Amino acid sequence: MSGISVTCRSGRSVTGDEVACAMVNNRKPATVKATPADLRYEVLHLLHLERTQVRSMLVAGERGAVDLNGLFHACRGDRLVGAAWGQKVPGRTAFCWPACLVTNEPEATATALQKAVDRFLNAADLAMAQAVVDVHAVRDMRRLEKAGYRHLADLDYLVCTAGGFPKKPPACDLQFEVCRVNADERLAELVQRTYEGTLDCPDVDGWRGMDDVLAGYRHTGVHHPEWWIILRHGNEDVGCLLLADHPEHEQCELMYVGIVPEKRGRGWGLQATRHAQWLGWREGRQRMVLAVDEANWPALRAYQAAGFERWDRRAVFVRAVREAC
Repeated sequence: MSGISVTCRSGRSVTGDEVACAMVNNRKPATVKATPADLRYEVLHLLHLERTQVRSMLVAGERGAVDLNGLFHACRGDRLVGAAWGQKVPGRTAFCWPACLVTNEPEATATALQKAVDRFLNAADLAMAQAVVDVHAVRDMRRLEKAGYRHLADLDYLVCTAGGFPKKPPACDLQFEVCRVNADERLAELVQRTYEGTLDCPDVDGWRGMDDVLAGYRHTGVHHPEWWIILRHGNEDVGCLLLADHPEHEQCELMYVGIVPEKRGRGWGLQATRHAQWLGWREGRQRMVLAVDEANWPALRAYQAAGFERWDRRAVFVRAVREAC
């Protein structure tokens, strides 16, 4: 039908695509349901996940490492026409995977899927939900904004390969103290101090308690206690360094490096980053990855000096769930 045109009463030519669109929009609403286990493979695949990712998530779901209870699908009869996912994660937060639809499915189906996801998240004990989308994904952004999410920041995703890692502990002014198991209160206080005046997504500071923040960090990738480090200078705690391991991808992640406000501007962020790279080299990792707010120019400058390069940029949208309950 594409390319065929008819004439409406106004005399304007109406294309066949417009007629098809009108027919689609006059359909009855699709049925939106929580996804049972036997449909999860197809539904996750509709979210543009690669088949290997889907299989990994299903295996993780079976052992309780990934929450699939917030996975929803839309169907017309036996035909799958849309999917969306509200993925609860540790730290009283969730990732929202915006609705994906098959070709010519009405926008109303995306709205219904998003509402189902948000009802699921609103009923949980969460502080916030976040969605990370491509910076050019205008349709996803509009859907999120319609659902009450707001743009928080654009993140630069950076990577440094093992060839740029130090092969021995870099000389620096800092001492690196492994955070002891019973030192959570000390670390929480220190992380909170490093958030003061931060340029890295400052608008969500205070949305979650520090216990929740640390829980989120702790459940990212594989947690190695020796990779949670308090930065010291003299007899003072001046910052922290938190790493996560992703051995299945032969990479590690620099989750957070922070310096207390009164000690910034001394190059210690770069020194901590180089130390992190050395830890990654010692573990045999092939690369280190991180994400940083593009507005955080001091951090970007330090990461570039450490050999990191940008490989992607994504937009983050957030919603305070506790305000919706």
